[in-house]
Amino acid sequence: KTMGANLSQSAKDRLFIAKRQKNTDLNLSECHLAKVPSVILKYDFITKLDLSTNRIQALTPKIIKLKHLQELNLSLNELDLLPDEITQFPELTSLRLDNNKLSFLPPETAIMKFKVLNLGNNKILALAPWLAKLRDFLEDLGLSSMDLKSIPSHVYELRKLEKLDVGSNMLTEMPVTLAKLGYTLQQLDMSNNNIDKIPPQIGALLQLTHLNLTCNNITELPEEIYSLVQLKELKLVKNKISELSEKLGQLTDLELLDCSENQIKAVPKSIGKLVHLRTVNFSRNHLSGFAPRELGYLYVSLRKIILNNNQITDIPGEWHFLTPSIDLSLTGNPLKEPFLGWLGDGPATLLDNVKPYIKAFPERCIMEGEAISRTTASKGSQFTIIAKDFMDEPRKNGGDSFHVEITNSEGFKEECILKDGKNGTYDVFYNVREPGEYLIHATCEGIDIIGSPQKLTVE
Repeated sequence: KTMGANLSQSAKDRLFIAKRQKNTDLNLSECHLAKVPSVILKYDFITKLDLSTNRIQALTPKIIKLKHLQELNLSLNELDLLPDEITQFPELTSLRLDNNKLSFLPPETAIMKFKVLNLGNNKILALAPWLAKLRDFLEDLGLSSMDLKSIPSHVYELRKLEKLDVGSNMLTEMPVTLAKLGYTLQQLDMSNNNIDKIPPQIGALLQLTHLNLTCNNITELPEEIYSLVQLKELKLVKNKISELSEKLGQLTDLELLDCSENQIKAVPKSIGKLVHLRTVNFSRNHLSGFAPRELGYLYVSLRKIILNNNQITDIPGEWHFLTPSIDLSLTGNPLKEPFLGWLGDGPATLLDNVKPYIKAFPERCIMEGEAISRTTASKGSQFTIIAKDFMDEPRKNGGDSFHVEITNSEGFKEECILKDGKNGTYDVFYNVREPGEYLIHATCEGIDIIGSPQKLTVE
């Protein structure tokens, strides 16, 4: 009875348990509350209070009696006004007010030391006083869905800011002044805006681990974005990007890469260097032909591949290296047989059967024979390329795209003749007529193999 007859049974149960066990964490979210239960004011031992997802329209000033409160969550209610006391909690460091009906904030006080502040999806007119007061404290700031046309200037003065959410606003550019946050900012959400260009100054945000640029009008990425080597999540969904740089391979800490719903025609080969990547999504792009071979090189980390609704027709042999339990989505692609049939039997069947399609991996292939370093002028010479796959296993069949040519510093250039042994070996024939110092350039699909370029002395 002392809890109030109008409280839901869920609220009563939680209050009873908290009082009985002296829990410092009281969760009354989704309890159909129309107001803050007065009985809470007796729970002066709580440090965390969650009142989110209710129908609370007003907050009693007496809530200040909860003098030990450190975290207060009032998200998803119907608050249109806050009492001044909200700024007078001596220990409060986290205040979540997003998704209410607030237009104004109470006057700031000297006591305010919030580290976490979420004001998203309100129509608050004056943010500057609070932001200025919290300059030395704020670490996590939420300003999403506030109809902002620009980021408040006081944001750039927040000395400890690690997380900033300005998604779902009316921003048309990424301000170059964001670079001022480069020493602290780790997570940046600018999704669902109208940004069409990313400035080079993004390269100053060297601490970034999470970057969300989903649902904008971005057509290209600056080279500087690939210097953000601490990135773990990069979301570029629903933009107009047509190309990614091979510098993508520099982001070796990436665990999630989502480039779905763009206009990308090819995945950079350097994606094979993202050794921590767990989830990759290139759905609804313009990929065609073979699925990205390099994804097979990520067999240790990769657990989810989403390539739906492209024009992919073939699956590369290197996918054989992937774990059979991988979550694989390829719907909406014109896959050829036998790949389509294998996929129909499940990813494990597909990955097992593509093994014969494995190709040579340039960084594993080698040149053998005395004629790779020394020969005699006007004498037909020969050496052999030993093709190996990514796992350093010798290739058992042919068909790899090797190219060999000999050059010197004076402009001489001669292509060599290659004979495919159909067993993973390739004989290379050449005949240089003038003595001198030369270089042998041996490549596979445009990438140097081991030892290339190789110095050649012609006597």
